[in-house]
Amino acid sequence: MTNFEQFSNMMGQYLKERGYIVPIEADISKLSQSAEEEEPLCRSKLKAIDMDAFAKKAYRKIILHDSKTEDDAINTADAFLINRDNEWYFIEFKDSKLGNAKSSVLKKAYSNVYAVLDILYTMQRTKARYNGFDYENPVEFMRNNVTYVLVFSSTKNPQHVIQLKNHQLKGEKYLPVFMQRLPGYIYKDAYAMTEINFDGGFAKQLTY
Repeated sequence: MTNFEQFSNMMGQYLKERGYIVPIEADISKLSQSAEEEEPLCRSKLKAIDMDAFAKKAYRKIILHDSKTEDDAINTADAFLINRDNEWYFIEFKDSKLGNAKSSVLKKAYSNVYAVLDILYTMQRTKARYNGFDYENPVEFMRNNVTYVLVFSSTKNPQHVIQLKNHQLKGEKYLPVFMQRLPGYIYKDAYAMTEINFDGGFAKQLTY
């Protein structure tokens, strides 16, 4: 069983024990498709955990028993997966302008960690526990193993594409200012890239 399969099974068991049978796995291509667009932002068929489905369809009801609306759900990234090296990735897809993304990206960056930690410790003493996690030092584990990835539309963010290319020419990584606080606080690293960069190479390191 891969790292991803073990974690996905744990999340599924967590939901099942609380009375929710919710499909939480989907292809990256599906998870990258916004409600406003007919075509997905990315083409990768790699499976990931659908964090929106998890948060909106079940987790909010588990935490807030009287919840009546999906507006009660925590902010989460679109996708979560773990590769063969036990490197964790939260991925947010933005098929729109990044102008208003600052607040939502930062909220999602921290809410993701809260939700995942909650499940890990809730399931810690069960047969479904995830064994590839340091339960004694969770913050240190996050700083050494967890990466946040923002994938943005190249056609809708031409200025960011220019900055990205300029950084690449200088052999540097491009990261919008509002994401620069993520590495160090709780994440190992953070990336911002176009769908072209993601499908063209980055997705290969996500293989589990």
